[in-house]
Amino acid sequence: MRERLANYRWQSAYFAWPTWKGVMYDLLAENNLISFHRFQIFVWTLILGLIFVANVYNELAMPQFSATLLGLLGIGAGAYVGFKLPETRAQ
Repeated sequence: MRERLANYRWQSAYFAWPTWKGVMYDLLAENNLISFHRFQIFVWTLILGLIFVANVYNELAMPQFSATLLGLLGIGAGAYVGFKLPETRAQ
C-alpha cells in the first residue's frame, strides 16, 4: 500500500514538471535515475546532429566524419547495448 501511495505521489509530481523536463527525464532515466549510458548516447547524438546541421547549412554538403569520431560513437553505442543486455535477462 505504501509503495502504491509513493508511486502516485511521484506520478503527480512528474506531471507537474514543465514539458521539457518530462521529455528529458523520459529520454535519460531508468528506474527513476538518470543513467550514464543513456546520457552518453544523448550527448553524442546532439553533438553529431549539430555538426551535421552546421556543415549542411554552411557548405551545402554532407559532413565527412573522421574514423576516430565514428569509432568513439561506436564504443558509446556498444556501452549502451552492453548495459541493456543484463536488464533484459533479469526481467
